[in-house]
Amino acid sequence: MGCVDSKYKWKPHGNWDCNKMGERKCISVEDVSGDGPFVVGKAPLPPALQGVFWLTWQGSGSCLASLGVTRDGGGLSTGDLSMQKTKDKKPIYPVRVSGDRNWAFADPDTDKEAETSEIVDLAYFFVFNDEKDPTEAQIYPRLLGEGGLMLDWEWLSSFTMALVADGPEKELYPNSVVWKRISTENGKPGGPGHDGVYFLIQIIDGEGNKIQDAFDKWVQFNYSAKAGSTPGKIFYHEIPEGKREKPKNDWWIMHTGVDP
Repeated sequence: MGCVDSKYKWKPHGNWDCNKMGERKCISVEDVSGDGPFVVGKAPLPPALQGVFWLTWQGSGSCLASLGVTRDGGGLSTGDLSMQKTKDKKPIYPVRVSGDRNWAFADPDTDKEAETSEIVDLAYFFVFNDEKDPTEAQIYPRLLGEGGLMLDWEWLSSFTMALVADGPEKELYPNSVVWKRISTENGKPGGPGHDGVYFLIQIIDGEGNKIQDAFDKWVQFNYSAKAGSTPGKIFYHEIPEGKREKPKNDWWIMHTGVDP
C-alpha cells in the first residue's frame, strides 16, 4: 500500500499513539440496540458503511462490527473517510479488532482469532475505492502490538469486500446493506467463512434502528450451537470515557530496550 498522506502520522514501530486496549466485557444479545453498548456508524460515513453489521459464517469468532467513532484514538475509527488517504488519494479507514465497542466475538475463549487479535493488537486498514460512495475495499491487517507491522503482501494473503446489489444474501435481507468479504491465501480461497467467503449484514442502521429480519436472525444465530459455548452472550472491549493510557509495547521494548 505504501506511505499514506494522513492527518495521523503512524509511527513505523509501535502503537502508543492509540489508547490502551479496553477491558473485555460481556452482554446478552437482546440488550444490543442503537443506544449501546456498541458504537453506531453515522454520517459523515457514507450510508453503505453506517450502522452495525453482523459478520456471518464465523462460528464462535467475530459476530459484530461497526465503523463508528470509538475512544481508541491514534487515527483509529474516526468516523470520517476523508481523514486518511493513500498516495493515490484512496480513503483509508483503520479499525481495531479489539477496539472500543466496535467489534464483538461470540465465544472468544474457544476462538483462536479472538485470542490472537488481543495478543498482536490487530487492526484492519480498509482502503476504499471512493470516499463518498464506496463499493469495494482492499483490507490490510496491521499488528499494532508487534511493531506496527503492516501485512500488505496481496500475493500471499488478500482480503477484499464488495457491496452486494443483488443475489441470495440481498434477497434474504432486503432492508439491510450487505457486503461480501472474500479472503485468499497463496491465491486460493482461505480464511474465515465458507471457503474464505462471508457477509456483513447491517442489523442496525445509521439512525440506531434495528433492521428486521436481520437483527432477529443474528440473535437466533447467537443462541445456536455454532456460536460456541456461551449461548446468547457476546464479548467486546470498552475503554472508559475520558481515559487516556498508552499501551505497553512489548515488541519495541524487546528490540530497543526502551519503554516509550
